[in-house]
Amino acid sequence: MPEAGSDELGFETFDDVSERTRDLLSLSDSLYCPEGHVPGTRTSVRIITNSATLAPNLLAYLERAPRQDPPQSLPVTVYVLEGADYEFGGFAIEEIEVPLINEDDGQNWHDGTGYQFVQHEAKSVAAVVVAGKKPDISVVVSGIEQSQKALAEDEAARAAEKAES
Repeated sequence: MPEAGSDELGFETFDDVSERTRDLLSLSDSLYCPEGHVPGTRTSVRIITNSATLAPNLLAYLERAPRQDPPQSLPVTVYVLEGADYEFGGFAIEEIEVPLINEDDGQNWHDGTGYQFVQHEAKSVAAVVVAGKKPDISVVVSGIEQSQKALAEDEAARAAEKAES
């Protein structure tokens, strides 16, 4: 599966198809949103699909993720559109800013109070988009696993950079 920004898939193409896919998903009669971890990791995934047959198979693929209050944003979001008049599979990695958690005060989450004064750190997140008449689960799994690998590489690079400074 190609990554956005590679020779095979430009960012603009990925963004256009991603937006079209999400728009079509929002018009679906039913949406299914299985969540869990990429097998063998602690990388959380949310899958949003209109496929009643693909959703339980994808849920079976994912490892069960423990509930966390308040919920963290998930590093990987997958959009799978069944019944599309186009075939597409691709993923993108982007960097976002997340609030740093001050665990010294006993909280392992931020309630939004004084948000403008909170320190932030960079974090990578992934979006996987798969669309087609009958999307293949192997394409979806490939996108999830490639995204997880890219996220792990980004985190390792950030940790190495932090250690140097």
